[in-house]
Parts: sequence; C-alpha cells; structure tokens
Amino acid sequence: MKIFHAEPGTPEDDELGVLHLLIKNDDDKTVKMRKVALLEVNEEKIRDRN
Repeated sequence: MKIFHAEPGTPEDDELGVLHLLIKNDDDKTVKMRKVALLEVNEEKIRDRN
C-alpha cells in the first residue's frame, strides 16, 4: 500500500490526508464509546458471572 508511505507534498500524500479526514469524520459520527476505568470493566465482568 504505497499511499501509507507517501512523500509529503505529493498527490498521494494529499489523498492520504483526505482519506484520514473522511475516516475520522465517520468515526466521530458513528463510534460513541464512553470512557471507563479498567477497574469498572473488571467489576462489571465479575457481576455478570454471578
């Protein structure tokens, strides 16, 4: 995948920048994850087992 090794200032670098913006924009709209502490996750898993 040559695009990931694009030299700065080349058309491939521009394409990579646009691709990055499109992916980030989509993630910002669709991926909503709440931030949790690892301890909270472990406690929830333990409760689920019981």
